[in-house]
Amino acid sequence: MKFFWKIYFSMMVMIMICFSVGGYLLIQQGFQTSLNREIQNSYNNNDVMASILNEIYGYDSYQIVDDENRIISSDNIYQSIENNTNILFCLRDNKGRIVYRDGSFKKNNQLIKKIDNKKQGYYITENKKHFVIHTIKPYHENMYLETKSDITTLFKNRQHQFQLLLYYSIALLIMSAIVIYILTKWLIQPILKLSLATKKMDFQPIPIKGDDEISQLTHDFNQMSEKLSYTIDELQETIERQNMFVGNFAHELKTPLTSIIGYADVLRSKKLDEENIVMYANSIVQEGQRLERLSMKLLQLIILKKNDFIFQKVSAKFFLKSIEEQISFTFQKNGIQLITQYDDGDLYIEPDLMKTVLMNLLDNARKAVQQHRVIQLLGKKIEKNYIIQVIDYGCGIKEEDISKIMEPFYMADKSRSRSQGGSGLGLAIVNEIVKLHHGEIQIESVPYHHTIVTLTLKGEEYYEV
Repeated sequence: MKFFWKIYFSMMVMIMICFSVGGYLLIQQGFQTSLNREIQNSYNNNDVMASILNEIYGYDSYQIVDDENRIISSDNIYQSIENNTNILFCLRDNKGRIVYRDGSFKKNNQLIKKIDNKKQGYYITENKKHFVIHTIKPYHENMYLETKSDITTLFKNRQHQFQLLLYYSIALLIMSAIVIYILTKWLIQPILKLSLATKKMDFQPIPIKGDDEISQLTHDFNQMSEKLSYTIDELQETIERQNMFVGNFAHELKTPLTSIIGYADVLRSKKLDEENIVMYANSIVQEGQRLERLSMKLLQLIILKKNDFIFQKVSAKFFLKSIEEQISFTFQKNGIQLITQYDDGDLYIEPDLMKTVLMNLLDNARKAVQQHRVIQLLGKKIEKNYIIQVIDYGCGIKEEDISKIMEPFYMADKSRSRSQGGSGLGLAIVNEIVKLHHGEIQIESVPYHHTIVTLTLKGEEYYEV
């Protein structure tokens, strides 16, 4: 069953139950109040009749008559009793037999057994939908005075009220069916909009009206929708970068493989002099090394997902000096001046991984410099931390690209990166390694002016040595 109908029928049932039970209880309460009043009136009439009989008529003896008014015994009884009160009464002995009656009474000693000489009692009889209340009380020795009055109107009024309750319930049911349907439609409308937006995957915000729980749900849905839209956009960008990486990777594979196969085929099929053989072999080695570097970068990115590397304590000067020596030949070959300055201090690192970080940063700086072919490698000891900076004065990085260049497969300048052998993996690997070292990396750049990459390595207490 749909949520709409659950709310609809629940409200209908609740209203009808409340109205019916409430109406029934009110009618019963009113009826009981009226009945108690009639009982009290009957008691009063009984007392009035007893007073009248005591004041007007004498009491010597009595005669007993049966149900057919035949005299059983006779003495002097109330002579020519005239009832001017319109109260029907009878006199009974202690066995319930009628001594005198004014109206229709039957022999009945059940109520006499339930009272004593100091109490009154009543009972109600029904005959063909006519209701009569009988009231009895002790009257002189071994005598009881019984009066009766018709209360049919009271029961008819109750029956009439029940009929009205039924009619009103039907009318209320019809009116409630219409009103609750409209109200439920109005209440369920925001949920239907949420459902429709979910089906369409439409990330447009849904208008919010009011300040109730459904409005809060709509607000939360809009927030979720906004975040989901942003996440989907990021995923699409990631997919595009991955697709671009796959295309670049395939292209990079195709070119060196074609060269390797071509050179190898020449070496295999032709007789060459020693100079050509060395030249072709050198070309094969270079292309193979290029493929190896590209493959290793991708492999490193996957392997770095583990975090059980062993960190070592090394001298900052010694470590940075080894990096300088390793990169200096490449820089000299490209006409780049490397300026270095290192403070004394200790590093708590995994040397091979951290070497990968600095080699990537210096290689990126090499690719960026054009006119001012100067790169700085600086090491500073600041309190317990050690700061390493790589500064170049090249093309720089756009502000919108700085937050993305640490992501795998992202290349800020696709044409330049591709022409210089880039794959979009270098800084992603750097970022993963820095995280493993509990460090921080920050990039500041002004396009066509400078780029400063700052690497902060924490003190010894952050590592397991």
